[in-house]
Amino acid sequence: MIVARGADGSVIAGPDGAWHAEAAPVRVVSAVGAGDSFVAGFVLAAARDWPMHEALALGAAAASAAVMTPATELCNAADVRHFYSQRVVTRL
Repeated sequence: MIVARGADGSVIAGPDGAWHAEAAPVRVVSAVGAGDSFVAGFVLAAARDWPMHEALALGAAAASAAVMTPATELCNAADVRHFYSQRVVTRL
């Protein structure tokens, strides 16, 4: 199960344990598409067989990048890579 908590990050719990991924501290322009971007990042990482906590981190990075853009724009891949490189994921 995944719980997205906006600026408070996201939490995942499953058979391998529970994890919290922090959201990047960004100025929010629009929250439109943040959830879809999170799912896209998470599913991409899962399809690549990344560990659950790393998939959560990529989803959180994509969501953080998405909120920086107006509602009609997609997130920037460079922003996603940057936020993922700065990820903070904690085992709960």
